[in-house]
Amino acid sequence: KLLNWNFSICYTQLGDIYGKQGKLEEALSYYEKALETAKFLVDKMDTREASKTLSLLYQNIGDIYKAQDKLEEGKNNELLRSKKIL
Repeated sequence: KLLNWNFSICYTQLGDIYGKQGKLEEALSYYEKALETAKFLVDKMDTREASKTLSLLYQNIGDIYKAQDKLEEGKNNELLRSKKIL
C-alpha cells in the first residue's frame, strides 16, 4: 500500500517537473499515471483524504490542459501576425 502511494507521489512530482519545463505532454502523462494509481488506492483510504488527493490530481491535469490551450493560442496569434492579419 505504501509503495503504491510512493509511486503516485513520484508520478505527481515528475509531472510537476515536466510542467515547469514546459513539457506539457510529458507532464500530463505522469499526472494521469498518478491519477490511475491513486484511483486504485482510494478504496483503502478515508473518504476525505481520497477526495483531497483526487481533486489535486484533477487540478494538475486541468492546469496542463489550460497551459496547452494558451500555448496553442499564442502560436495561432503569432502565425496571424506573421501573415499581417492581426
